[in-house]
Amino acid sequence: MIELLIFGVLAGLDNLQVSASLALLPLQKRRLHVLAAAFCVSEIGGALLGLLLGKAVLSLIAPVAQWLAPAAMLGCGIVVLWLALRRDGAKQTELERAHLERMHLERTHLERAHLERAHSEQAGGALSGFANQRALLLGLPLTLSIDNVIAGAGIGIAGYPLAMSALIVGSVSAAMACAGLYAGHWFKRFLPQRIEIAVGAYLSVLAIRGFWLES
Repeated sequence: MIELLIFGVLAGLDNLQVSASLALLPLQKRRLHVLAAAFCVSEIGGALLGLLLGKAVLSLIAPVAQWLAPAAMLGCGIVVLWLALRRDGAKQTELERAHLERMHLERTHLERAHLERAHSEQAGGALSGFANQRALLLGLPLTLSIDNVIAGAGIGIAGYPLAMSALIVGSVSAAMACAGLYAGHWFKRFLPQRIEIAVGAYLSVLAIRGFWLES
């Protein structure tokens, strides 16, 4: 039993880090619950699927699995970083132009500030739209669950009690993902809005580390 719990914790470490990072993005509360459900279904279902597929899955999925999750994290990190920088760049431009416009006619200042504010809101809305889209909320948990598919196959080979073992491993890694998600969402209130730049950078670093460990 202890070995299975440790196995589940090791399988869920990436989920903990990624879910905590995603929770710092402008996620809607309803989408937060959707993401938590997606992690639970993917992690538990992945372990059970690996158990059903057995040894054959190791030869078929393992060569691809080692690159799939880091690639998904890297893509997500780059998009988050770009959108966050774009939003902050728009805000900085708005402040600079507003300062210059104070030296000119008030009407021109108001018109220009309105345009820049609209551009800033559009950039911020792009980040929110990316964080709340279904492709991210469902796709990223699925790619991260590949490790649990392999873990489930390994359980079948190692001779542990099959269904119960797969459920334990999947449930532990799913619980770690949910813990990171809700803890990050609660902690976000204490952090500055620019933390989203750090989120994109951190996801990219996690992905690069994943590529390096698997190389």
